[in-house]
Amino acid sequence: MIEENCSSCHGAGAGTTPVLSNYTEISENADAIINALRGTPQLMPEGGPALADTLIQQFQCWMQQGKMNN
Repeated sequence: MIEENCSSCHGAGAGTTPVLSNYTEISENADAIINALRGTPQLMPEGGPALADTLIQQFQCWMQQGKMNN
């Protein structure tokens, strides 16, 4: 999900912070990611349509289950 929807702006070498190109970076920024997916403070992905609720719920479920590296 992150690779398909976020890495064009938040990938390694993209110049945008936070970089979300590996598990550690995604895990450490999970709270900010879920907030942005919900539109707080700004809806992400920027300039695009909001992600499907099912994808947002999937990410939230991953967080609730301990952010497994799978």
